[in-house]
Amino acid sequence: MRVSGYMNLPPGSDIKDITPKLPAELIPMLKFCIEMVNTLGGFPELLQGKGEPGVRAGSHASMLMKTASPSLRDRSLLVERQCATCADLTLQIMEAKDDEYYWTKADKPIEDVDETKFLLADLPSDWRVIIDSHSSSPIFSDENDQLIFQAKKMGIVGDEYVIQNMPFPDKENALIQLKEKSTKQAQQLEKLLQEKPEVGEKLLEKQVGLHR
Repeated sequence: MRVSGYMNLPPGSDIKDITPKLPAELIPMLKFCIEMVNTLGGFPELLQGKGEPGVRAGSHASMLMKTASPSLRDRSLLVERQCATCADLTLQIMEAKDDEYYWTKADKPIEDVDETKFLLADLPSDWRVIIDSHSSSPIFSDENDQLIFQAKKMGIVGDEYVIQNMPFPDKENALIQLKEKSTKQAQQLEKLLQEKPEVGEKLLEKQVGLHR
């Protein structure tokens, strides 16, 4: 500072900071206030990805998270309903204003698009927009995974539903491979029905039974 010309102190002198000091109790008090706000808002340390004193096992932490999750679930569902309302209104506007065609199948770009194209104005009058998954939330993810795999095991849902609702890194590629696999199996079954009708019928009955 002296070399820069801002001050010129004689040798042996010093500069003292006269800025008022923060009270030693202020930082702990702020921490306590933040913890109380989080607790009253339903966001304890555990739901923020932080540890809790005395929690040493994953099963213990999982149980505490489920116990502390009702308020967070309530807030999550409230936000989802608001998002659904916004999306519902958006689709209503598009239904009235959008004149572009959409289609549901494009394996054969010309034939399939012509057969399945539609306008949003052609949608049934009783449509509605909902949030159908909580897969991105750590509160719901484990439960969703278990429900999806149990439903698949019971034959309630198919392979495509599992791919769509599970966190696969490359869903499009997985869906393409599933489609190719299904097409190949259908061709093999058709060939088997032609060459060996009895075996093909038994295999077909087994597949139908698995999908029920």
